[in-house]
Amino acid sequence: AALAREKKSPTGLPFSPWPVALPHAEPEHAVAPAIAIATLATPVSFRQMGSPAVSLEVSIVVMPALTAKEQAAASLSRLVTLLQAEETRERLVHAASPEALLAVLSDRWDAP
Repeated sequence: AALAREKKSPTGLPFSPWPVALPHAEPEHAVAPAIAIATLATPVSFRQMGSPAVSLEVSIVVMPALTAKEQAAASLSRLVTLLQAEETRERLVHAASPEALLAVLSDRWDAP
């Protein structure tokens, strides 16, 4: 479901120096709320959100599974806001473990 959605609505974000992608399925396809985070040793091409003809070499992939349609838009918006901060992206690309990756977003999510 996430691949089909990505083809219709690209999720690549042109944040410098580490572009981000937020591939996700619609809430009706998610069984339980979750998030997967990956930093890539070799960037992968994603089409840019809002400009699908533009290809981005993405180093950070954050894949949320959101189950409540009414909360999905707000959660995605909050995630984009967190990822806009270069410090957040820098901490993600330098995280040494899966736990450290999750901690970066968890710490920021709960911050005012």
